[in-house]
Amino acid sequence: QMVELDLERYSGWIPRESFGPAPFPPVRGAPWMVTLGAHDFYWLRLQARSEGAGVQAQRSIPVLGDCARWSPAFLEELIARILPGYVESCRWFGGRGLRALSLAGMIPVDVEEGAARVLLLEAQLTEGLPETYVLPVQFVQGEAAERLLREGPESVIARTAEGGVVCDGLWEESFRAALMAKFLQAARGGGASEAVPGWSAVLGRGFDPAAARANQAHSQVLKSEQSNSSVAYGTRYFLKLYRKWERGAHPEVRLVRHLSETTGFDALARFGGALSLQGNEGVGVVGLLVDYTAHQGDGWQHALDSLARFFERVSTAEAASPGALRELIGGVYPDRVRQLGERTGELHWALGGNSEEPGFAPEAFTGHSQRALYQSMRSALSRALRSLRSALPDFSEPVRAAAKRVLASEPELLAHQARLLGTPLKACKILIHGDYHLGQVLNTGKDFVVIDFEGEPRRSIGERSLKRPALQDVAGMVRSFDYAARVALGRERPEDQPKLEFWADAWSRSMAELFVGAYREKTRGAVFVPESLREFDLLLETLVLDKALYELEYELAYRPDFVGIPLRAIERLLRQEVADVG
Repeated sequence: QMVELDLERYSGWIPRESFGPAPFPPVRGAPWMVTLGAHDFYWLRLQARSEGAGVQAQRSIPVLGDCARWSPAFLEELIARILPGYVESCRWFGGRGLRALSLAGMIPVDVEEGAARVLLLEAQLTEGLPETYVLPVQFVQGEAAERLLREGPESVIARTAEGGVVCDGLWEESFRAALMAKFLQAARGGGASEAVPGWSAVLGRGFDPAAARANQAHSQVLKSEQSNSSVAYGTRYFLKLYRKWERGAHPEVRLVRHLSETTGFDALARFGGALSLQGNEGVGVVGLLVDYTAHQGDGWQHALDSLARFFERVSTAEAASPGALRELIGGVYPDRVRQLGERTGELHWALGGNSEEPGFAPEAFTGHSQRALYQSMRSALSRALRSLRSALPDFSEPVRAAAKRVLASEPELLAHQARLLGTPLKACKILIHGDYHLGQVLNTGKDFVVIDFEGEPRRSIGERSLKRPALQDVAGMVRSFDYAARVALGRERPEDQPKLEFWADAWSRSMAELFVGAYREKTRGAVFVPESLREFDLLLETLVLDKALYELEYELAYRPDFVGIPLRAIERLLRQEVADVG
């Protein structure tokens, strides 16, 4: 029998089975329909779109039954009843639809009275292959429990029957001190440690045990939303805890250690050590320790600050004309952008421009490589347009109109990508940053420091370890300037935005040109960039479009309110190509 429910006020929300939890199609404006079999029923819950994106949602904290710590009964209740809802509410959970959780490993931590464990949780997803996540779990009592409930409710997994809480252990100083103890054990063991079953640590050449001990008890977890978690130990060390566990060597550890210990590139946080865990299927890295870098914020905030000053000058200028662009932007930020382009070129030289080390030596960009890149881009285009088409009913009218124009431009988009096959590219592939944008560089005030070398977290470790065109990083930064301009424009008064839109585009285009020009000058003669300007521009334009399509798919899945930014960029890139041809 077919049933119609009036759920119009929940348009865009997703019904999910409470016991599955398999997702149903999103609620639209019309009555929501479902068909039931004989003597059948569904027990559904409505999930806000932002919940499905992994954003911390408002949640009532459940209470655990009265059972002994780490007993089979405790683990069964925790994993079956408590953790599915908690994991889905965490920003670091990257899965699309959690179907079920199971325990893939439980490793002890040196915290008093056996209060802490690290759980490796295998997540069965409604889309894609299973993924394993790292969740430190710790029992906390008394005043410490009240403090967590008051100051960090997002860390609380459940309340206990005796009045305490079970929390994400990373929020407890004793747990963070225990993590640093792993590196100190490795220092006592001559550079490697397996003192506690399940754990192993390696150290970098510059690891300072005295500094580590001095800062071990002075740590704080950083609350910024990201796909991993971070801990600062005083102002000396910075630990990144990888939430997604994968077997094998980690690309970020490999790159940071290589750059720190075998190259002259110093615009990065230097390698201090790495921490690994033994799971059911092998050993995987869970933590990277690097030197703490004093800074004034990241490159993203630096760009937004520059844009705010730029928009203020435009608004107060008596007669702002396109010819006055350079004067309105000012001289300081463009110099910093050129500096960033130079540092990016130096990074690529260090990652493979002149290396004879087998794992870092450049690889020829053959005709087969070009075709593989083209096929990858074509698949990404198909996925993005398919997601865009299914999301059309959720958009406001202006965004829906832009989306329809992009969907109608599919032949032009395919033709744009096909240009890659028409010209043999004389360049090599190297290991690259892989997820390069303004948020991945720290502004020290005088220079930039590159961070987060793990690559795109949505890709597997194997994919992130492959050599790629260096211009992929350049394309990422070009798109980041556009994102900064659009986000800054959205922060201006609504009545001022139409006037400032031209200037936002002019700013992002100018900064991208300065960045690319400085990069090209720094990498002149390098084997990893095409020598011909025509080939350079062709490859960069193709990669910029591919990045915009990736952004489109990402925003549709995680930040629907931002989907207009990549849509606008895709339209602009197509118009630019028509103008170039003309």
